[in-house]
Amino acid sequence: NEEVYTGRKDWQIAEKTKQLQKELKTYQRIIFIYPIWWGGMPAILKGFLDKILTPGFAFKYRREKFFKSIPDKYFREKKVLVLISSGAPKIFYLLILNPIKLLNKFFIFGFIGAPSRTKQIYKARKLTTRKKKQIDKLVNKGLNWLLK
Repeated sequence: NEEVYTGRKDWQIAEKTKQLQKELKTYQRIIFIYPIWWGGMPAILKGFLDKILTPGFAFKYRREKFFKSIPDKYFREKKVLVLISSGAPKIFYLLILNPIKLLNKFFIFGFIGAPSRTKQIYKARKLTTRKKKQIDKLVNKGLNWLLK
């Protein structure tokens, strides 16, 4: 039974959080669906991930290694698909290097070791027949990757 290093001696995890972690541990495939809100995921989702993906559950900080900030990753066997919508056109996100995709791939799900893909629907202000076809294509592409 290895001691979990969190960086804080007073770290407490609520029982409800432990229950959610136990349930999440059983999943091999995880999907998040959300709109981009102020340039990122909605605050309630970010708060949920902050609460659930804790040291000792999703990763472990290294103590004795040269690169302590590079964690041991516990979610390597899971896959995460993120489906997001945004009101802006694709060119806008291309110009700013689409930070939400980078955050998901490298800093959130990459930090815990989970391979992830983020699929984004642009100019999603109104659902039209054409937009629905785009969404269906994007979802199918994401699900095909997730279920491989």
